[in-house]
Amino acid sequence: MHAWRGAALAFAVGLAGCAVDGSASIGHGAPSPSGGGQPMGSEGGHAQPTPPPPPPSTGAAYSGPFRILVLSKTLGFRHDSIPACQQMLRDLGRCVDAASCAKTGDAVIAGAQPNSSFAVDVAGAPAGCPELPSDPATAATSAYSAYASMGCDGSSDDMSEFDAANLDVAQFHAGASKGPYQMVFFCLPSGTVFSSDGVNGPAAMTAVQDFIEGGGAYGGLSAAIAIEDAGAFPWYTKELLGASSMGFAGGESGTIETVAQNAAHPVMRGIPNPWVAVDEWWLEDLPVDNKSGFHVLATLSGVPGGAVHGATPSQQPPTGGFPVVWVKPFPVASDPTGTFEGRMFYTVRGAQIARYGEPLFRQLVHQGILWAAHRM
Repeated sequence: MHAWRGAALAFAVGLAGCAVDGSASIGHGAPSPSGGGQPMGSEGGHAQPTPPPPPPSTGAAYSGPFRILVLSKTLGFRHDSIPACQQMLRDLGRCVDAASCAKTGDAVIAGAQPNSSFAVDVAGAPAGCPELPSDPATAATSAYSAYASMGCDGSSDDMSEFDAANLDVAQFHAGASKGPYQMVFFCLPSGTVFSSDGVNGPAAMTAVQDFIEGGGAYGGLSAAIAIEDAGAFPWYTKELLGASSMGFAGGESGTIETVAQNAAHPVMRGIPNPWVAVDEWWLEDLPVDNKSGFHVLATLSGVPGGAVHGATPSQQPPTGGFPVVWVKPFPVASDPTGTFEGRMFYTVRGAQIARYGEPLFRQLVHQGILWAAHRM
């Protein structure tokens, strides 16, 4: 039983625009460009080691509290774990030291910069949304149902918040002030969320691409690999994530193994090797581990043959591992110093709501966020 289940209920309700423990808020609308007053606080493939990150930046965007814009728009299947994903992000954003992490039951992240709290805004959520109990076992109760019925999960987002103003690239320059957001995180969106949204869709595509290539951070879980799988946003599938989804194995036990060459990567710090876990495992349609610039940090084995739904017999995963955690750096072309770099973190895990009560999964995501945001 996760240690935070009792303590988390002490701050289970918070209103949009109101900081809870000074670090998280719900509802849409960008904060002030300064970002103040809200939070407290090469070629890859798994055969090659991940190069060391560039030296820490003194720029405002890469230090201190930061802010994440979350996408959970659903035009296809809607996972009941979406609210749990969003609440997990709020909890992790408050976990910065032993005292604050004790309230959420999460691990203190070794090697994180001081004061690396973050606040979370769910795109498309209205004002007045409650927070949720952090215990995923309550997902079938009225609290989760009310949260979704109010639109607090952002499932009907119109993508208007993913624009050049919110995803400001000017902040990724020496001496610049923080923009509204330093990271985007995709909590289980589904369908053609960009290409089916009229004029907002193309603008959002451009804004997200410019943001990451300009020095911003991206995080994604599970079904984030399945959006726009018809190819209407090719940069997302080919350059950002490196693949689309071929299918998934639901509820299967598997063994996650850290790739030896990348065992020292900050995202995998403290994660057991091997790590036996149950999840809905998503299979990529392209070999990410052979693509330039991508670094596979962990692979999966032990999923029974023929277990992947939607895949033909010839497409079923091999008996050996296939990627389940990977990253990609995006050096900023206009920065000769190497100080500014966009970063992508993705894991196939997180479809099932029970995963959000799993301490090691939460630690993996937390470390992925902090690494992508240049906080470790």
